[in-house]
Amino acid sequence: MPENSKYAYTSDNYKQFVTFLSRLMKEGLADPEIFTSSTDQWKQKMATGQSVFTYTWISELGQINADGKKNVDPDFELAPLPPIAGPGGVKGPSAQRINFAYVIPASAAN
Repeated sequence: MPENSKYAYTSDNYKQFVTFLSRLMKEGLADPEIFTSSTDQWKQKMATGQSVFTYTWISELGQINADGKKNVDPDFELAPLPPIAGPGGVKGPSAQRINFAYVIPASAAN
């Protein structure tokens, strides 16, 4: 392993991420099934207004918005956001396919 390489999952930044995510779950701001929902469960949560935020491919938004317009409100629309700055600054989106999605319950909007 190169000298400047680090194993991400033992880094202080990753520990901060896990601690923050745990806090979000305890406060009801992150879905407790964040890593265990199936794709269909995730899409159902998004398209029925149970969640207000997700992390996914922009190409998924068309179908989710169509389902939301049908199931929630004709004005339902999820819009893409640019990457948010974290402790390490703004990071661009990964070029790899996302194999799970993040969701924040709709109750967090209140």
